[in-house]
Amino acid sequence: MKREKKLQNQLWKERMPLIASFFLPFFILTVICIFHDVYPFGEQCILHIDMYHQYCPFFTELMDKIKHGGSMFYSWNIGLGADFISLYAYYLASPLNWLLLLCPQNHVIEFMTLLVILKISLAGLFFGYYLKEHFEKNHAAISIFATAYALCGFSAAYAWDIMWLDCMMLAPLVVLGLEQLIKEKKVLLYYISLSLCIISNYYIAIMVCIFQVIWFVITWLENKETGIGAWIRFAIYSLLAGGTGAILIIPEAITLGASGSQNISFPDTMEWYFNIIAELGRHSVMTEPYTGKDHWPNIYCGVFVLLLFVLYLFNREISWKKKLSRGLLAAFFVISFSNNILDFIWHGMHFPDSLPGRQTFLYAFLMLAVSYEAFLHFKGTRFLDVIAAGVASVGLMAVSYHFSDGTILGESAATATYVFLGSYIVVLLIYFYAEECILEDVVKKDWKDQKGDQGRTEKNHALVWLCSDAFRIIF
Repeated sequence: MKREKKLQNQLWKERMPLIASFFLPFFILTVICIFHDVYPFGEQCILHIDMYHQYCPFFTELMDKIKHGGSMFYSWNIGLGADFISLYAYYLASPLNWLLLLCPQNHVIEFMTLLVILKISLAGLFFGYYLKEHFEKNHAAISIFATAYALCGFSAAYAWDIMWLDCMMLAPLVVLGLEQLIKEKKVLLYYISLSLCIISNYYIAIMVCIFQVIWFVITWLENKETGIGAWIRFAIYSLLAGGTGAILIIPEAITLGASGSQNISFPDTMEWYFNIIAELGRHSVMTEPYTGKDHWPNIYCGVFVLLLFVLYLFNREISWKKKLSRGLLAAFFVISFSNNILDFIWHGMHFPDSLPGRQTFLYAFLMLAVSYEAFLHFKGTRFLDVIAAGVASVGLMAVSYHFSDGTILGESAATATYVFLGSYIVVLLIYFYAEECILEDVVKKDWKDQKGDQGRTEKNHALVWLCSDAFRIIF
């Protein structure tokens, strides 16, 4: 019995980071609904802009077809009649939408509310799973980074674009599948996750596919021993995933071919939307989500990312090749948000009509994965690294605030960011100071007791690691 109980406790301990990765975002979103009187906690609902005027009627129509056997190719309830398959391909193709079978006829709005919460929570779970598998370590901090991904700026700005959330949710699995395809010759996860991504929303899947090409090159260069076989597998199973999604892409392409969307007008000249330094101010806490036409991206994914990213670059345990590739990719993202040509390419050879930076969840994925690696390899960080990273991150935010429009980065947001950064820096400095003091005390006691009590020495060493772990958890 004791052995079984011990095994059960161990199993729960192993599962807790992933369980928390799902339920932390779920709990936070539920609390938000409570404070905003969202039904059943009040009389409000989360329907916003197109979600109210378009998506809810679309979901109602889909539920009617699923439950009563209507045609999936045409609908007489849209205007004077219109094709339904192209509408389904863009707005309704998520496999999770088939849960409408369980939804009462008059509760579509409540179903959509739960679906938004479910998708964002699953995004946290899948990102946590990626961190666990990629770094091969089941650390409790996984849930913190997973929650930061689930509740990043993309979610805050575009949660009401319910059909876009599937790609954000599935992206960590696609990346993990890609890495398994290269390193372990396992192709199933990559094929299934990418196929689901393309089927769920082919438009946002374009951005996921662009990222996969870049990530494949980076990962392959770090694993050249996989040879040309990795390239062949990548090409074959990417095409198979695209072919699987073609069941919806082809009719959608035919429909778009008869509309104004068929024309691709590549930019004649290069333009810059805004100062890149000012853009980085969007990392600040309390930054308002932006959905206008001035292209400001929603790149927030936690203030701690600013500090950890710099510490990642300074870390002695991480190879310079990894730092270079991920640093360049982060810079490429930042430039892409500001450059009209790169912005045009990322958005499927079209300029977005408002709702800018629709690939920001991929930037959040990169920054949080890098930050988690810096966290895991914190032993490679020196005291002076923390000082330098603190000065760099605070200085960057100060310069960004100087160049920013007050409507984009307000004084209160900048002040709150300084407070958070300052708190993280202080905690890290206390950690280094405490570790140094404890180690010094241990050395003195060990010197005095070198001929004696071995048990006391072991306790002292245990105290060092206990205090170190405590500071890491706080950080």
